[in-house]
Amino acid sequence: MSTMVDSVFVSCGDTTLATICKLCHHGFYCLAFTDSSARCGQSHYDFRDGAVIAFCPCSTFHGVVDNYHWVVAFMPQSFHKSNVEGYSYFQYSPTEALHISMAERRILDECVANIATELGQCRDCYRERILERHIELLLNYVARFYERQFVLREVLNQKMASTYGKIIDRYFANNRQQKSLCASHCAKCLGLSESYFNDWVKLQFGHSHDCHMQLKRIEIAKKMLLTTHYAVPQIVHRLGFHSVVYFSYLFGKITGVTPEQYRNNN
Repeated sequence: MSTMVDSVFVSCGDTTLATICKLCHHGFYCLAFTDSSARCGQSHYDFRDGAVIAFCPCSTFHGVVDNYHWVVAFMPQSFHKSNVEGYSYFQYSPTEALHISMAERRILDECVANIATELGQCRDCYRERILERHIELLLNYVARFYERQFVLREVLNQKMASTYGKIIDRYFANNRQQKSLCASHCAKCLGLSESYFNDWVKLQFGHSHDCHMQLKRIEIAKKMLLTTHYAVPQIVHRLGFHSVVYFSYLFGKITGVTPEQYRNNN
């Protein structure tokens, strides 16, 4: 059964990838459920009761599963107070799909059923508001389950963190501090989409990639202050900080002392 009213589309039966492609082409964001999870980047530590793939209007569809058991699609204007772009998983690769348990599947199925039921109601002044709440609830559950997936992938997280650390160490060892080590480059080296990489870094380390790089620079600066005779401006230049003033401000914020005090005290 498929229902489409205004800017919301729901299919509670088998739906083809061609339908999703057409919806995305017309500006829809889509969440689609499939039980063909083995083709969606599944690993031995994932749940095996199905996968949810998020598609946005700019998604690529190469190598994606062909059939889906339910699809929820909506236009951005379906949200009056929320920002759909805040749900970063719409920028993930299909190989970074959400793998769910049976309990999670039942929760998502109920959300989809509620959306379908509301679409079947007569139009009144509450309809858009209720639809928005139901869709937002579905999106938030997907976000919650993705966060659970990030946490449970302990083995993969350890390997990625190790590789990520080596990428950063190699960057500084090659004296390329004047060129920024961007998130997109790190994501490519790890075989991830940039959006997935950014979310992984935030959950793994508690801060962004840019912040991680700055903290790493400060750690190197502390070592240089103690083991070399470089003046502060030389350290600033070697580590690629914008200015001595900014470096001193950041150094003081993190360590509680100025670079000169840190060198003298140690």
